[in-house]
Amino acid sequence: MLTGGGADLHAGLYGEAVRIPRGEPDLAHDHTHLRVLQSALALDLPFAGVCRGHQLLNIASGGALYQDVVQDGLTPVDHDDRSHLIDTTASGRLRGLLGRSADVHSNHHQAIRRLGRNLLATASSPDGVVEAIERTDRRFAVGVQWHPQRDLGGGGDRIAEALVAAAQARAA
Repeated sequence: MLTGGGADLHAGLYGEAVRIPRGEPDLAHDHTHLRVLQSALALDLPFAGVCRGHQLLNIASGGALYQDVVQDGLTPVDHDDRSHLIDTTASGRLRGLLGRSADVHSNHHQAIRRLGRNLLATASSPDGVVEAIERTDRRFAVGVQWHPQRDLGGGGDRIAEALVAAAQARAA
């Protein structure tokens, strides 16, 4: 599991110059996390990414980010420290965990711009932000843009239970 927090992911990970930093992006640190995640994916280890971890799963799959959802024109809605609804897609495992929609708590300004290979967007906010992704070629590799640990509606307990079940199934 890779969680949120800290500085933005360095835009150099997806071939851009840093334009709108929050914190001090650290390319060497981010490359370390990227290599760890790529190794976990290569071994088909069950994985859950939260916020920054969600964004890194997209980058590890060849995707790119909006450096700032408002300044880059994705949405006029600031996603910093706010609750909002998400809608899940019928094709993703999150629909079974969360239902058709959920109230979640976000705290980010970056988001997925270009979806990486073998990824399916499985939840989005009404303003078009990709809020969840799943790798279609792995047993369990899920990323959520929100912070499910902050509220019951975000499904943190159900996501954690699904991660543990996937790990147990792999070990068996």
